[in-house]
Amino acid sequence: AEDEEFQIAGGVRAIDDEDERSAVRADIPFPSFDAEDPIFELCVERALHVNWSGYGTPEMQRHVRRWFC
Repeated sequence: AEDEEFQIAGGVRAIDDEDERSAVRADIPFPSFDAEDPIFELCVERALHVNWSGYGTPEMQRHVRRWFC
């Protein structure tokens, strides 16, 4: 009955420094990875959430939330 959208945009950086990699692995509370798995830092620059109420009716309205870094 409703339509909802979500978008995230930004960049990514591979973590190659072994001290950073060790810190990330130490913060993961479960063993679901191999020590050689790639690790990435996700740099979120903006996000958008849109919810349409009354979808498909004359009363349809768009509700938007935006986040910027």
